[in-house]
Amino acid sequence: MYQSFKDNPLKYILNLYTKINTFFGIQGSNTAQFILYGMLFLVLIAFSLLY
Repeated sequence: MYQSFKDNPLKYILNLYTKINTFFGIQGSNTAQFILYGMLFLVLIAFSLLY
């Protein structure tokens, strides 16, 4: 999982985002999308700090 993140971070994150977005079905909800982007941003920060 982390290997694909290292190879192509942007593609990996976009893929993850669309997966989660489809899973929750929140394309129309701005608040939910904002929260989702925030979570992904925090994960990105955590990755950069840990590795």
